[in-house]
Amino acid sequence: GQYETVLNVSGEKDLFQGIKSCFNSQFSERVQEYARRNKIPGDALSLSVLIQKQIQPDASGVLFTVNPVTGSDQEMVVEAVKGLGEPLVAGKVQPHRYLINAFSERVIKTAFSADRIELFTRPDVDVAFKNVQRTGTLLDDQILWDLVRMAMRIQTLYGCPMDIEWAVADRRIHILQARPITAMGYQGINGEWTTADFRDGGVSSEVVTPFMWSLYERVFESAMHTYL
Repeated sequence: GQYETVLNVSGEKDLFQGIKSCFNSQFSERVQEYARRNKIPGDALSLSVLIQKQIQPDASGVLFTVNPVTGSDQEMVVEAVKGLGEPLVAGKVQPHRYLINAFSERVIKTAFSADRIELFTRPDVDVAFKNVQRTGTLLDDQILWDLVRMAMRIQTLYGCPMDIEWAVADRRIHILQARPITAMGYQGINGEWTTADFRDGGVSSEVVTPFMWSLYERVFESAMHTYL
């Protein structure tokens, strides 16, 4: 996530300028500082530029297959914004948020942010905006549950909690990126012996059942001595 992404490219001149911007981003102060903090040698930095057709989505956002705040594997978090998702991943806008129980296919909680509406645009004047509070959902039920089911298949494919970027255009879902969740917290389980204490990536982060513990105990006794 350190390198540049260039959007809304049109024409050959813009295309080659966008390629240069992507390549040059590996020398940016942000990338150099990231490499320094993570002890990555400068000659190890490299990138390839991916060029692909850009859709104009009605809505886009991110989906976490495990709640990254609580660590609950029964909760998915869906965040959505109108149009392109770049302002969301850059932290510039507040998304519409859906907390989902993916197993029972039930919406636990929703939070709708204000929509940012452009008032006017003139070449000699900065663009002006106003926030209009949304009263309805950005994603209808069919799109929301299609997205949740698709995310479940992606998590099953990779075998770990996933951070997924998506977009919807003309009621078709496009998966833009899927990667493991890089950071996860655990809440509401202090003092309870759970699989979350093993930092296993959030899979089965509820209180351990006797049967589940028997499996962990067997694994520990048979494998951990050798490993340690």
